[in-house]
Amino acid sequence: MTMELRATVHQKCDELMKLEWNSPDDHSEAIKGILEQAERVHQARKHFGVQVTESMFTRCEENLRAALVARNQHHAFHLTLQKFPDEISTDLSPRDVKAAFQKSYQDRANETRVDGSPEMIKLRNLKNGEAGSSSEKIDDDDVSEMEPEGGMRPVYSTSCPGKCHFSFNGIMSMMKKSKKIKCPTAGCPNLNLKPQDLMDSKDMIRELKKRAS
Repeated sequence: MTMELRATVHQKCDELMKLEWNSPDDHSEAIKGILEQAERVHQARKHFGVQVTESMFTRCEENLRAALVARNQHHAFHLTLQKFPDEISTDLSPRDVKAAFQKSYQDRANETRVDGSPEMIKLRNLKNGEAGSSSEKIDDDDVSEMEPEGGMRPVYSTSCPGKCHFSFNGIMSMMKKSKKIKCPTAGCPNLNLKPQDLMDSKDMIRELKKRAS
């Protein structure tokens, strides 16, 4: 590899690192919102009953997994941009650089964990009712937040094939910087989720009100 080619790789990596979309803030906000929703579900689980609680925790876990994967991939990509120019072999040809970058990124991405992450452990502790005595202290505000007009009310996407569900605040926090995002639900192919696609999940809201009464 010539010095000119190495300099070009350095320049390209530096340019990519400066792009606005290369910020971890969106992932952090999404993860925070999902865990806040899980905490509220945990606190109000006696009002909702087993079936609704399990359903909401399943959605939380799916959304958290997708958000953690996205965060880990972002971190791996960012770290590769930092390290790759100095770790590539001098005998690489220009056409081999792209493949080498992809391998470097993939190796880092494969090292990250989701199931053993502190965030996933916290959510599963909440799901299993292992978060202390907070579940015994149910505030009416926690329940009302999940009812119509509440910030944590359940909504679903009309543009997702599986009508993916979210909390209103949780999904809107992911759309703060971009009004069109990839659906955070694991396995959903929707790449163009927009605020106007969201509808209140009236069936789930009715069930929540029934459980809370």
